[in-house]
Amino acid sequence: MKLSRFYILVLLTASAVIADEQPLLKVFLPRSVSVSSDIILLGDAAILTGSKHLVETASAVTLGRTSIGTGDVQLDRNAILSRLASADIYAAQIEFAGAPVVSVKRQSLKITGEQILKSAYKAITDNGLASACSWKAVTTPKDIFVSAEANQVTIHPAIENASTTSLRMRIALYKGQMELNAQAVQFQAQYQAKRAVALKDIPAGGLLSADNTKIETYHSAYPQANWVEPFGLVAKRTIRTNSVISGEMAANQKEQIIISRSQGVVIQIKRPGLSITAMGEAMQDGRTNEYIKVRNIDSQKVLVARVNNDGTVEPVF
Repeated sequence: MKLSRFYILVLLTASAVIADEQPLLKVFLPRSVSVSSDIILLGDAAILTGSKHLVETASAVTLGRTSIGTGDVQLDRNAILSRLASADIYAAQIEFAGAPVVSVKRQSLKITGEQILKSAYKAITDNGLASACSWKAVTTPKDIFVSAEANQVTIHPAIENASTTSLRMRIALYKGQMELNAQAVQFQAQYQAKRAVALKDIPAGGLLSADNTKIETYHSAYPQANWVEPFGLVAKRTIRTNSVISGEMAANQKEQIIISRSQGVVIQIKRPGLSITAMGEAMQDGRTNEYIKVRNIDSQKVLVARVNNDGTVEPVF
C-alpha cells in the first residue's frame, strides 16, 4: 500500500515537470496595428513571446491580406488559433493576452486630389500657360493611397497636350525612380470676357443706355475679340429683363428719314464744269447716303439715286 502511494507521487511529480517543460506561446493582441506589406503575418499583428521555436514559427504564419485604401481587417482569437493550427501549433500551447480582436490596416500615405490639383496648377503657371487665361479642372483628381513615407513621394505633373481652349495633364506619383500611380486631369480655358445684360424690359426701337443695360464680366471658354459696349444701339426687338444682349438683338441707330416716298425731289448731277438738275419723285423713303429709286418726272424713267444730306439725290450711273 505504501509502495503504491510512492509510485503515484512519482508519477504526479513527473507529470508536473513535463507540464512545466511543455512549450508555451504567449500572444499579446493590441487593439490595432499597421502593417507595411499586403500580407498580414502574425509576427506583425501581435507581440509574441515564449519558446524561441514557437515564436519563430508563429511569426511567419499568414493571417490574410490587406490592401491600400481599403478598410481594416478584423482578426479575433479564434481566427488566429485556426491559422496557428495549420502550422502545428495548438490551443494547449497558446496563451492569449490583450484585446479580443486586433484591427489590422495597411500602412499608407494619402495624396489628396487637392494636392494633385495644386501641383497641376503650378505646372500650368511654370509653363507660361496662365498669362492669357485661367484654367479650370473639368475632372476632379481622386485621392491616391501609396505605400510610402511622405518624404519618399514626389508628384510629377506633365502636360500632354494644350490648345487655346483645353489642356490635358498626366500627374504621376514617384517613389525614387519608381512610378507608383498616375492619373490624367482635363482642364478648360477660362477667358475673362464681358457681356451686356438688360436691367429691365427694353422695347423694340429703345435706345440701350446705362439706365437699362449693365455690363458684366464673366469667364468664357473662348477668347473674346473686338467686343464693344452696346450703349447707343437700338433694340431690334423687345429685350426682356436679365437677357444677355447679343449682336443680333440691337443695331446702330439709323439716320433720320429726310426723303419720304412720293415726295418731290431735285435730281442733281454735278461734275467739274457741269451742273444738271431735274425734278423727280421719290419711290422710297430715304436717309442720308442711302440708295433709293426715283422717277424722273420729265422722262418718266426710274433711276437709282443716292440721297445727299441736303435732300437732293444724285443718280448712280
